[in-house]
Amino acid sequence: MKDGLYKVVFQTPLGQGSGIYIQTGDAVTADVRVDRHTPGIASVLGNDKVHIQVAGTAAGDAAQLNGSSPDAPGVSFRALLTRLPD
Repeated sequence: MKDGLYKVVFQTPLGQGSGIYIQTGDAVTADVRVDRHTPGIASVLGNDKVHIQVAGTAAGDAAQLNGSSPDAPGVSFRALLTRLPD
């Protein structure tokens, strides 16, 4: 993956969301602690505060990641990262 700013679209069985992600280097793994971002909209993981672990593959200006959260047992997590233009 090229260094840069990426848009992320993520999906769980409970819903879909989006955000941004900054890529530096070649690693395509993440261990993230997240607080619910948008008041009034339910978390796509079912909890307001979660720890997410994801890993996946990169190809060109995109990456596909899969993961889970120990704070939401049984809820799978998928994300697609797409590099935004400079």
